[in-house]
Amino acid sequence: MPIFWDHPDSARNHLARRIAADAESTAHRSKHAVDALAERFDRLALITEALWSLLKERSDMTDEELLEHVRAVDLSDGVLDGKIRRGASPCSGCGRMLSKRNVRCLYCGVEVAQGPFEAL
Repeated sequence: MPIFWDHPDSARNHLARRIAADAESTAHRSKHAVDALAERFDRLALITEALWSLLKERSDMTDEELLEHVRAVDLSDGVLDGKIRRGASPCSGCGRMLSKRNVRCLYCGVEVAQGPFEAL
């Protein structure tokens, strides 16, 4: 058995290598998740642009009208920031405040009415 095997630093070196390997694995998983989100974003951007061009072809809507509507929807949460923040709202059954992400009231079990984009 080598003389350095029982050296106190060998345990630290082993721990450091393990931490580094865990960090590398986490970085790899994170990169994979970011790549998947980028692909999803690109696909959604493509679909959105295709839908807008189709809508313009079949109606008399203009880019300016779309931009006005985007601004109005953006302001629907009270802040012009390019995001929609869905806040809490009162339950129709018990009146307690609920997150828009809930499908049912956590307190009384009443089903929460959701629009087509609220569950996203």
